[in-house]
Amino acid sequence: MTIAPTAAATTPVEEKGPARSGPTTSPRGASLRLTAFRSPAHTPGHSPRYGASQPSPMDRNELARRLAEEGCNPANYTIGRGGSDAFCLHQTDGLWTVFYTERGLDSPPVFESADEEEACRFCLDKILSMRHDHCVGIFRSQRKARALAARLEHNRVEAWRDEILYSAPDDLRYRVFVTGKAVFEARALLGELPLGD
Repeated sequence: MTIAPTAAATTPVEEKGPARSGPTTSPRGASLRLTAFRSPAHTPGHSPRYGASQPSPMDRNELARRLAEEGCNPANYTIGRGGSDAFCLHQTDGLWTVFYTERGLDSPPVFESADEEEACRFCLDKILSMRHDHCVGIFRSQRKARALAARLEHNRVEAWRDEILYSAPDDLRYRVFVTGKAVFEARALLGELPLGD
């Protein structure tokens, strides 16, 4: 299927995501050029073949449902305003924009469209392309963090650990993470997350 570029409703822009370090680094730290395209289903005058499956309608509510269903971490995105260190979908004066916000400062949009569905589909693809880590435990005790990771692995839930400085140079916290949809298995096994001591 050929996807033709559209110049009417969307504006291609260059994206530069923020750089991050450590094991939580995600693809949003990379520099890339994004060009907005319109799918054939949205191309004026295009008539899809008989029997071809059509994508379900996409709006803000459906976007939120799909992202939650895919195990995306809500800390990585915001639908509307109010996020920090996250990608945001927001409407201003009839224009839908997708942009990154960090510590209250908004980066230039990576996508703009007057069409809510186009903006939501772009945002869905963008957020799904990112790695979504979920903290399932944070402890003062390294032994407890290791035990939690071992319990998850024993139940075939892939986990990884790190440690961070907390309030002082000698005050460490040991964290345990799972990635993506593994958070559903972790919740079923452990209950309310994150665990602590």
